[in-house]
This record gives sequence, structure tokens and C-alpha cells, in this order.
Amino acid sequence: MFTYKWAFAAAGRSWRVRAKVGVEVVRISVFDGDATTPSAEKTLPSTDPAVYDPHTLRVDTPEGPLDVTVGYLDWVAMGCVAQLAGADVYCSTKRAWGKFDGLKKIAAQSGQTPEERAAVAARMKARTPSIAVDLAMGVLFFVLAKQFGLTTAAVTGAAVTVVLFGVQRLIRVDLLGGLAVFGVVLSLLSAGAALAFQSDLAVKLRGTVIGGIGALAFLTDAAFGGRYLGVRMVGYLETLMRLRPARASAAMGVAGLAVAVVDLAAIFSLSTDHWLIYNATLDGLVAMPIVFACLWVVRERTGPA
Repeated sequence: MFTYKWAFAAAGRSWRVRAKVGVEVVRISVFDGDATTPSAEKTLPSTDPAVYDPHTLRVDTPEGPLDVTVGYLDWVAMGCVAQLAGADVYCSTKRAWGKFDGLKKIAAQSGQTPEERAAVAARMKARTPSIAVDLAMGVLFFVLAKQFGLTTAAVTGAAVTVVLFGVQRLIRVDLLGGLAVFGVVLSLLSAGAALAFQSDLAVKLRGTVIGGIGALAFLTDAAFGGRYLGVRMVGYLETLMRLRPARASAAMGVAGLAVAVVDLAAIFSLSTDHWLIYNATLDGLVAMPIVFACLWVVRERTGPA
């Protein structure tokens, strides 16, 4: 998914360092010059909290051991430091390595063994197409709304969702996140609302109203033990925490209602252009902490508190 690269000179040679962060594994490699085979390499499951620790790879040279350390500086950025025989020869940043104690505590409470985390990573890799579709749909809605209006964007989004549902059945690849039927129903309701109510305000409210309906659907599913929506949510969240289906549905329902309240405030306080930016970018950033907080409260505590 992401690749980080660094280059420096040491021991009379040029060195290349690469960190590839994928859905399934994180692989750190050190190359001597233009060599295609790494002089040193380390691979970790992407779901292992240890990936956020700095990792040192050693390469023996005539002038002494070359130690290359790669690690996260924050949730996104990575850095690289190299030492030859204990002396610094390269440093990509002056920032300190990031601290991820909270993430490690979550992993400890999940109770997953390394084998279980590897299996989870494999399942997450299989879900990559649905994640790509979600991102593409968000970009499509933003572009169409800017060029042709909110109603056109809403109707087109629903049509594309229905087409993807049909394609998914043909190619046997999960494109709609495992909640395909639920998503199609909400998209059709959204399109119907967009056609029935043509004003910009109605289209803005459409997402909030449909989101509220989705939240009520989750709460109803929770009342029946989370047998449909809850089971699927548990599968998506297994890399972070263990949940019971009924609790997952209840948490998503409460979070959905909370996000709807925030969205209402944005609708009535922002202009259309500013609301489009909020809807395409900030809406998710606002919703994620709310959803995570609700799920965190109902998680199963299988490890140390």
C-alpha cells in the first residue's frame, strides 16, 4: 500500500533502504547499491503491534557493521537512521521515534496470538478491493457534486452501487465490504430521496437521514443478537479488538446517531461549497473517533486492563 525509500553512502558504497507497508506484511530491506537482492531484510505481519517499533538490520562491511534502523515517527511518517561501526552516517530526520503505547495495549487486550494476527492480515488483504471501491465512490461523489450538482451525484452513486453489486456476484470478489445488500438498500433510499426532493438542502439532509435509518437498522440488529450486521462488523474490526456481534451493532447504532447530530450542525452552519469539502474529507475524520469510542466501550477485555 505504501513504500518508503532512503539512500545514503557508507563504507565506500551507496546503500538503498526500502520499507514496504502492505495489508498483509511490512517488509524492511537494505540494498547494496543497485543490487536487486537485499543484503538484509526483515518481515513482520502488518497486524503485529511490533511493526511500530524501530527495527535494526545489520550488514557486515570491511569497515565494520552497518546498522540501519527504520521506524515510525508518527501514524504515517517513517524515518531511517544508519550507523557504521557505531558512528552515525545517515539520519533522515531529527524527530524522535513515535510512541504507540495505546496501540500495543489494544493489541494485548485483543488476546490474539501471532498466528491469529497473521490469519487476520490475510483476511484483511482479501478485503482490499472493497476498501478501494469505498475510496473511489467518495471521490466520484465529490467530483459529480461539484460539476453537476448534489442530486446527480446521489443518483449516480446509487446506480454505481447497484452495478457493483451485480459485478460482485459475477466475479465472486467482495467489492462492497460484505454489507452489500444493506449498502444497496441505503443507496436506493438515497436515490429516491434525491429524486423526490430536488433542493440542495434536501440532498444535504439525505445523507443524515439515511445515516439515521442505518443507525436504527444497527440497533434493530443488536436487539436480535447482531445476526446480520453485527457479525459482519466483527469481521472488519478483528484486527483491533474482539467484539460480540450484538454489542458491535449496538455501538454502531449509537455512533450513527451521534454522527447524524454532528452532520446536522454542519449542514445548517456551512455553505454548499464548504459542506462538500466537509462531506468528502472531514466527515470521516469526525465520524471515526466517535465510532471507535463507542466500539472501545463495548469491546471484550481478554487481556490485562
